Amino acid sequence: MAIHHNIDEADGLVAEAERGRQRMLDDARAEVERQVAEANAEGGDEGQAQAQHMRDEIAGLEARMLKEVEGEVVRTAIRVAQEILVAELAMREDAIIDIAITALSAAKTAKEINLRVHPRDAKILRPAKDRLVSNLTRARDLEIREDRRVKQGGVLIETESGVIDAQLETQLEEIGRVLGA
Repeated sequence: MAIHHNIDEADGLVAEAERGRQRMLDDARAEVERQVAEANAEGGDEGQAQAQHMRDEIAGLEARMLKEVEGEVVRTAIRVAQEILVAELAMREDAIIDIAITALSAAKTAKEINLRVHPRDAKILRPAKDRLVSNLTRARDLEIREDRRVKQGGVLIETESGVIDAQLETQLEEIGRVLGA
């Protein structure tokens, strides 16, 4: 019986050892899983940070490229507009009248107005002087002066307040500046 008792006791110790071993294995597995999860989280956070950095870099590159493309589009549009306006002036001599009327709208309230234009344009504007004056609110007359420095199709308006440069080139440069070209 003592042998049985010793065997039973040995079996109990083995069973206890087996349970202890299983607990240690379970604890070790749980710890490994926790560490793996933690490492994944840290790695994931680091990976996410790197991915966000890459997205930010791409967004910055896209913004720079878009700005460059926008600038080129604006410059191209201005060149096309200039070509169209020059063609319009060549095809329709009286287009200078519309240009002058539009330019005079900026000087509507001036008392004294001198319109400086290219000599060819002056020949077209003089017969339309009444039409030009009818668009003004204060001035009852205006003087049309020939000026070879003013490019054909352009208008310089001199008033008591200053000069309005309504030459095609100046207007297109201003549009380009405002649009960032």
